[in-house]
Amino acid sequence: MRRSAASIWWPRSAALADGAFGLALGLPLHLAQPPFITGSKLVTRVLTEEMEKLTGGRVIVEGETGKAAEQLEQVIQQRRTSLGI
Repeated sequence: MRRSAASIWWPRSAALADGAFGLALGLPLHLAQPPFITGSKLVTRVLTEEMEKLTGGRVIVEGETGKAAEQLEQVIQQRRTSLGI
């Protein structure tokens, strides 16, 4: 069976739905590769720029794990500060 590069990274459409659900809950979401949504300027903008204002969720697209960890740590520190802890 032949697979496209996209099917290797996103084996099921449920993966995108699960990620969107986490964003709706206000969770940060790290992706090493951009998802299928990059073809839509509107969806890309909402998920990468506007979602944080709407729910607190945030997409971090970063292939290097060290850089992604630093960004996730910043999110945690910002939330701790806003909670006064």
